[in-house]
Amino acid sequence: QVSVFNHKGEKTVSAPATFETGLLGARPFGNAKWISYEKAPLYTGTAYSIDLDFIIHRDNLGFCFGMQDAGSFVMWQINPYNGQKKDGKVLLRPHFKSGGNWTAYPGGPGNVQAIDITDAVGYTASELIGKTAHLRIEVDGRIVKTYLGKTADSLTLASTYTHSANIPLYDIGFRHSTQSGNDHEVASYDNIVVKDSHGKILYENCFTTDTVDFAGAAPIEVQNGMLRVGTDTAAGE
Repeated sequence: QVSVFNHKGEKTVSAPATFETGLLGARPFGNAKWISYEKAPLYTGTAYSIDLDFIIHRDNLGFCFGMQDAGSFVMWQINPYNGQKKDGKVLLRPHFKSGGNWTAYPGGPGNVQAIDITDAVGYTASELIGKTAHLRIEVDGRIVKTYLGKTADSLTLASTYTHSANIPLYDIGFRHSTQSGNDHEVASYDNIVVKDSHGKILYENCFTTDTVDFAGAAPIEVQNGMLRVGTDTAAGE
């Protein structure tokens, strides 16, 4: 029914009318997507560099690039935990996720080799926890070179990895496990600079303000001038 009021406040009510609408089947819209704003990728090129300082507070860090979405990305995990630090080694453990499934990582599908980066980073596993170090990732198509050191001025080539296909940058982010138990992964990041192959800066943040620029399920905040990801008490990723 529709009620109409004139300038005198007199009300007229229409006769009842009906119509029907409904969804046909359990998934009537198939693969339809919501019309919404989507953030543009940071860069779709396949030649770029990423520099950042980091501190591992607990267990590991997982820095991601080639991020198309939460289910497709490359993760460079720096792992000083390594069997409760029994052998003192710091490992670089490349991980690859595609379509929501891990497609390659050390010991898993594809079984990518973990790389001993202890000498390059300049710390043993136990020494690295709580220390500031620097990571540089250089991507040129399928080739990924990883440099590490105590500072940006003292880098050593730690690994040259050849992937099966070119790796566009798309976006950057973090993947930290914060499940219950002993695998809370907590790390801080600073002075992130991403450049294309010509040296043009695509993204930079030294976290001098509370601007985070990143969002996700894991706790994330600017703390002591660095971006801290993860917590000892959270659950999820």
